[in-house]
Amino acid sequence: MRRVYLLVLVVLFHAKPVVGGSVASSLPATLVAPLVLDGYCPVALHERMIWRRGDAKLSEVYRGHTYYFATPEAREKFRRAPDDFRPLLSGNDPYLFVTKGILAQGKREHGIMRNNLAILFATSEAKEQFFKDPQHYVDAVEQRGSQDK
Repeated sequence: MRRVYLLVLVVLFHAKPVVGGSVASSLPATLVAPLVLDGYCPVALHERMIWRRGDAKLSEVYRGHTYYFATPEAREKFRRAPDDFRPLLSGNDPYLFVTKGILAQGKREHGIMRNNLAILFATSEAKEQFFKDPQHYVDAVEQRGSQDK
């Protein structure tokens, strides 16, 4: 992890100015904003419940997170109504957020779909705990207004 931070710092301090933009805008989106759903398309997941790999060339940064899309049409749908397609808590683990107050990026292999909403967990243990009272955790996340507002 230290190497990543060091790389980012080196890039930021040694980058040449960008005409008409900032240094951050010249960096790949995933260095500035974390990648959600491991690069899979949130529109395909929401509409067809399939894991379809997105394309980095069709990316969008929304509320500090990077999303990849499988098609230009999927990206346009997301742009029109992004909150309809993004996972709960922008892909962070709701169990760890509610119980420990930390934002831990969830993993696709521990993900579920619940009421047409993608929910990701950092570990299988967090997922098991969530299932003991799933509505409690969803309500707590929504009540805290933690949908990155």
